Amino acid sequence: MSQPPPNPSSSSSAPQFQTDARFRTSLPTASLKSSITVPQVDSETYLQNHEEEWNRLVDAEVESLAEGMADLVGIASVSSGRLERGVKIINEILKIEGKDRFQIAQEAFQAECKAESMAIAANSLLSITHSLKLMFLLGDEEYITQRRQERLKTAVADITAAKARFEKAWDGLKEPRALVSKELAWQDEQEDKKGGADAKASSCGSRPSRSARVIISWVRAINSAVNSSDAASCSCA
Repeated sequence: MSQPPPNPSSSSSAPQFQTDARFRTSLPTASLKSSITVPQVDSETYLQNHEEEWNRLVDAEVESLAEGMADLVGIASVSSGRLERGVKIINEILKIEGKDRFQIAQEAFQAECKAESMAIAANSLLSITHSLKLMFLLGDEEYITQRRQERLKTAVADITAAKARFEKAWDGLKEPRALVSKELAWQDEQEDKKGGADAKASSCGSRPSRSARVIISWVRAINSAVNSSDAASCSCA
């Protein structure tokens, strides 16, 4: 029994790539194109063509609605005229009963078809309106840019105000703060409640003046600031 000839490629140690995809040569390569050529037009022409296409769709649907309404009105007028003449020709109905029934059925079918076409046109107009609303909301780049600029201005103003508040607070921490009149009055009340005079006040025979109390408060504030700075430097070290 004869053996098939050995395949020289199978004897090589390198693995062969296998796939079940069709070869490209089996396709009609003559009809294939490497790329699709799109005509280059400017933005104004593209937008104008797009607008004309939408206008054409809207005009077609509105025309369909108008024609359907006109046909329905015509059928209704013919039917009403026939009903008015029905009293006069009541004796002839039996003779042409089959013909009248056929006309009535035909008119009913026409009215039903027109109503269906009008409903389809109305739904199409509703879809077009919804699409135009979405295009207007999502494609309004001017409004989006304006809102972005307003938010950026608001953020910059907030950052500037926060920086100013921080600088003011930092300056207040670095410099000793003078006591206001309310704080001085509160200190006076506290001293009166304690019921004792200070050692300096007893030696002088009178309470210290307001300027002296302000100077004393400044000295205390400076001492507290120095102590806090020393504590902070020690903690950092």
